[in-house]
Amino acid sequence: MDPLSPGTMLAALADSPADASLSHASPLGSFLHPTPAFLALILCLQVVLILGTWLASKAVVHADAATFKNALNVWLWSLLTGIGCNVGVFVGLSMVTASRDPLRIGLIQWGGLILSVLLTFLIRMKVYVIGFLRSFVIVMLTGIPLVLVMLGFLFTVMKGAISGNTLAWMQAVNGQAWSEQVPGANLSDDRAASNEIDRLLNTALHPTGPTPSLQEHEAMAKVLQEKLQARRDSLPAGNARESAVFHNQLNRYLYFCNLVLAERSRAKPATPVQSVRTDTASPRTAAH
Repeated sequence: MDPLSPGTMLAALADSPADASLSHASPLGSFLHPTPAFLALILCLQVVLILGTWLASKAVVHADAATFKNALNVWLWSLLTGIGCNVGVFVGLSMVTASRDPLRIGLIQWGGLILSVLLTFLIRMKVYVIGFLRSFVIVMLTGIPLVLVMLGFLFTVMKGAISGNTLAWMQAVNGQAWSEQVPGANLSDDRAASNEIDRLLNTALHPTGPTPSLQEHEAMAKVLQEKLQARRDSLPAGNARESAVFHNQLNRYLYFCNLVLAERSRAKPATPVQSVRTDTASPRTAAH
């Protein structure tokens, strides 16, 4: 069977166990449906930011201004300005990315970063009616508990990985038991097969050295077809991460097949046109 035929290429999409969980596997779906552990971390950081600002203001600002209400005002204005800066940078990048001008892109990125830093100090200067130096001290003191919380989070992750509790950590991140996601799956074998497919796709799409011939490209397509079919058959149902990886590999394979099909159509020889002789010999010439 021709691995480049449309029926063969689309057959890899049929009855794929990854289709059922494709909507949960996309990065956008993961962003719109954050896990409880991620939400708990974000909530904890916001609480630490408010309390840290309140305690830091007591050490730097006058007692009348170092109130919990002002700490809430600082947090709210910081949140609003942060969202505004991110939206502005996103809109600006979407407008200049098409031009692919590194100078414009760099100006927007660095401009957004500098504006965020300035607003961080200006908000505290405005709320507490203080100068830049004391605003800088408040920011530094507030950052200490935030760094400690993040370090504690990372330490918990590393400790779980080192002690062999990786499965428990995966359960906390993904919001469900690892055994429910990948029942009886051999993670090392699956990862090795996925890495081999990625390596073959990289070799096919980005060859190094002399350009492969059409026959070599067709042989690559056949090998990739067999690898992807074996990968599809062994793909566990309900594993959103592996589902996304498989569909990305499948899209790259289809793109490669389209390139080979275009190369094959260009390599087809043109139909020869038989020439018709118009200089027929006269009877006198034939007699001679």
